[in-house]
Amino acid sequence: MVRLVFFLVAALVIASGAAWLADHPGRVAIEVGDRLIEMRLGMLVLGIGAAALILAILIEIYRWISHAPRRYRGWRRRTRELKGWQELSMGLVAAAAGDPAGIRGHARQAQRLIPDNPAVRVLTAQTALLEGREDLAEAQYREMLDDPATELLAIRGLLTGSMRRQAYDEALGYLGMARRKHAAAPWVVQTSFDLFTRTNRWRDAITMLEDMQRLRMLEPPVLNRRRAVLSHMLAVDAVERDRLREAIREGRRACDLEPGFAPAALVTSDVARRLGKTSEARKILERAWGASPHPLVAKAYAALVPTETPAEKLSRCQRLLDLQPNHVEAHLSLAEQAMNAHDWDRARELLERALQLEPTSRVFRLMAEVERSTGMSGERIQEWLGRAVDAPPDPAWVDEETGAVLAQWQPFGPSGRFDTLRWTTPPKVTALAAPAEPPHTMLVLSESDRVHSPA
Repeated sequence: MVRLVFFLVAALVIASGAAWLADHPGRVAIEVGDRLIEMRLGMLVLGIGAAALILAILIEIYRWISHAPRRYRGWRRRTRELKGWQELSMGLVAAAAGDPAGIRGHARQAQRLIPDNPAVRVLTAQTALLEGREDLAEAQYREMLDDPATELLAIRGLLTGSMRRQAYDEALGYLGMARRKHAAAPWVVQTSFDLFTRTNRWRDAITMLEDMQRLRMLEPPVLNRRRAVLSHMLAVDAVERDRLREAIREGRRACDLEPGFAPAALVTSDVARRLGKTSEARKILERAWGASPHPLVAKAYAALVPTETPAEKLSRCQRLLDLQPNHVEAHLSLAEQAMNAHDWDRARELLERALQLEPTSRVFRLMAEVERSTGMSGERIQEWLGRAVDAPPDPAWVDEETGAVLAQWQPFGPSGRFDTLRWTTPPKVTALAAPAEPPHTMLVLSESDRVHSPA
């Protein structure tokens, strides 16, 4: 719009000037030495305009020629940058595809074409990681620390590398840098939680859950579950330090958050029993059983009164069946107590009901034991054992990421991630957890505090 107005004003001025010259004709005389040059006023004005136009053209030609080398250098620089960005893009595609050779080639070309671009260092670091050259990747990340544009990315790379090496003290230092730089970033919060749990800093991890809730990184059920597990680990630590009152306080919190979490119920009830709170220990186990029956909860419930006879335990454990009358675990646990009391008819009755509810492998094995104890033939016993082989598996601690089955609960799964074990029925063909050391302390009471089944 402004250009249009300027053009109209200029055209009006030129037209006005031409009209004035047409209305006022005249002649102009110029004396140069002995020569006298006469011409009309309009021709003089036209000549001056033509000379000015020619001079402007000549000046532009001179400027174009004098600036040509700089324009050529700029063109070459832009061409190199364009090719560099193309190489960088192809390198990132190769990184996503997991092609180390492709990344290496594209990264080398990008480094040659756009050496000062921070993204090239990132690509070079990724290449080194894919090739297993963590020292080179770390060197690249350290160089990136000096550039404000890549400082946070460099901290993340160094932090991830130190956690991968399990150099947790070093990782805590980088984590402090990341939190000072951008404490609210989701990856900083998640990494903080992972690092705090790996280093047994359970209270700090609970604080991170508050940030996760604020950022809506986890659903409310997952948040409650993790709070329960962290409170349980605080209780376990307190038991190891013989701080039983602190342990029961944290254990109660875990049981309130996740009543069906058997490990928390077992530790909390055991602490309550050791503090002389037998009634509370019983209520904790009954609440856990009502939420999610677990065989260890049934064994702990049976062991609450050590002075009872097997028959008395059987009578008291009837409460578990009353709480879960249609759950197979209630019938199996009570059948085991009946077997301990040598009440074979009651055991058989309970196992027959379990067969109707959910005929798992454990049901058939217990039935075979009842047959053996009551003097049945070997063929009958082998028949039950044979059916146990083909029966669905019993519930176990299953890693929800890998499907691996573990003998007991622990805060980390085989992959090292926090809280991935669930008490559930594994598939018929399961992956066995590697016999490696767990990344952190497992739920194991001292030998004197273990709950044993009565003989």
